[in-house]
Amino acid sequence: MPTSIEHGKRLDKENGNIIWVDAFTEEMTNVSVAFEVLEEGEYVPVGWSKSTGHLIWDVKMDFTRKCRWVKDGHRTPDPKVSNYAGVVSRDSVRIALTYDALNDLDCDSCRYSKCLPPSSVF
Repeated sequence: MPTSIEHGKRLDKENGNIIWVDAFTEEMTNVSVAFEVLEEGEYVPVGWSKSTGHLIWDVKMDFTRKCRWVKDGHRTPDPKVSNYAGVVSRDSVRIALTYDALNDLDCDSCRYSKCLPPSSVF
């Protein structure tokens, strides 16, 4: 099991494959929409904070290799307001739909997958 990207590359080279590199590339492709790396000297936008993370490596039951980037939440300052979405009650959905119907509004819905931005959801 790799402990770093370099270790994963070394294991792939020893085994003559690119299994761990592919797992890392897939994970970075999937999570790249969720963060932005700033250039050296670029100002941090208001409300942003530095965030760090680390990689978790695993072999699944079907022997596929997985790499996951997880955030170091213990190093991130606590938010001033809650950023967790609560559970939506059935009544609040009914109220919203009734409000939409009474005001002749269009009600759109969609399902998000892997933190995609709304512009890419169809």
